[in-house]
Amino acid sequence: MSADWPILTLGDVCETITDGAHNSPKTVEQGKPMASVKDLTRFGVDLSGARLISQEEFDKLVKQGCQPEVGDVLIAKDGNSALDTVCTVDEPLDAVMLSSVAILRPDKTKLDLDFLKYYFCSKQIIDYLKNNFISGAAIPRVVLKDFRKAEIKVPPIDVQKKISKKLRTLDNKIELNHQTNQTLEQIAQAVFKSWFVVFEPTRAKIAAKQNGQDPERAAMAAISGKTLEELVGLSPEHQQQLKTTAALFPDALVESELGEIPEGWGVKDINQIAENVAMGPFGSNIKVDTFVDEGVPIINGQQLKGTMLEDGKNKFITHEHADRLIKSNVYRDDIVITHRGTLGQVSIIPEGSQYDRYIVSQSQCYIRPNKEVVSPMFLIFYLKSFIGQHELLANKSQVGVPSIAKPVTNIQKIELVVPAKDISDEFQSMANSLLSKISKSLDEIRTLEIIRNTLLPKLLSSELCINGYGDLETNVGLEEEN
Repeated sequence: MSADWPILTLGDVCETITDGAHNSPKTVEQGKPMASVKDLTRFGVDLSGARLISQEEFDKLVKQGCQPEVGDVLIAKDGNSALDTVCTVDEPLDAVMLSSVAILRPDKTKLDLDFLKYYFCSKQIIDYLKNNFISGAAIPRVVLKDFRKAEIKVPPIDVQKKISKKLRTLDNKIELNHQTNQTLEQIAQAVFKSWFVVFEPTRAKIAAKQNGQDPERAAMAAISGKTLEELVGLSPEHQQQLKTTAALFPDALVESELGEIPEGWGVKDINQIAENVAMGPFGSNIKVDTFVDEGVPIINGQQLKGTMLEDGKNKFITHEHADRLIKSNVYRDDIVITHRGTLGQVSIIPEGSQYDRYIVSQSQCYIRPNKEVVSPMFLIFYLKSFIGQHELLANKSQVGVPSIAKPVTNIQKIELVVPAKDISDEFQSMANSLLSKISKSLDEIRTLEIIRNTLLPKLLSSELCINGYGDLETNVGLEEEN
């Protein structure tokens, strides 16, 4: 029982408790990654957005112990997200950490690294740690010399490993779903680029005509990624579907102010293809004392990480309050953009969203596509594409908090190549099919997270015997790893 588990301190069970660099080397265009708290995820360090520092500075920081080792546990240490994100280092990490990340190296004879991670994931433990080990009013931070005194209930190492294995089974399934979702989204992005950026179906038709070949078959090959020979092996239904799609594409390019574009397409600015572009309310319109337990949710940045807005932990205002902020109300198929803070976040409110309407925050603006002109899926994937991101961030302010200058005006002025409506609708249908699979996967992720978060405190306290829920994996479609 838990009463038999000794209570030790983090200092007792960790060989090292330190953090990353306290100096911030100059950012360079080519160099080695330096990660901070913003780069931490539950499943590891995401270096895709990490800034780069010179090799010389990197080597100095490695010598100072700022590079995590395999077997370390990393936790957010500074800022508003202090203690909210934790992960393990499961493979060599070619990066150094900034001081906003704490690096804990457990003594393997006393503490399993996964057990330590899950210890930091328990809400009860997080509340205990935040109440006792965070200081600083302006910038919350964990003071490591005090953090070493944090208490942890330590079962025998074999029990720790069994607990970790149970919880990791759930986390592995969650991570696999996230990876599958990324693959599905990449497929949609690849189709968008092929159809609307490099115009592969149209160019295939042009080349086929010049070579005396069948333009339609050439476009079918370009759309499917198959060779002409491989098309023959497809089912008649699949071939007919490709043929219908191929027939939508023009067989000629014409000059425009944005270069060559397919014949019959046009160049429009976002103002011409949107019913509305607007910003969220000023902070004075939504204050802490206006929040309620239920009502109209306010969108937060954590919900804008994927193509689809993910329902999450929202703050709410009353429906009456939302009615007074009607210009800041957003609905399904609206596209939300972050214009202040973490720039470049763009998500669409999906058809299957939990709420009928939302409120955008003061750091966000939105586009309501005119569906008579362009499909919402075309516009969201344009804004998430390389060229769309470039246009969004073209007016980025370099002073103070990152922001887009005059966001509504500058977004309205963005010019883009707009396809014929029937092709835009065809892309909408294809993208909806992929995003529907992502949505189902997200539902499963939420279910798995509820199970994990329910089990976590009970396992850590031994309230639930580790052998007492052997049917869990069967009930949620999981199998425990051998």
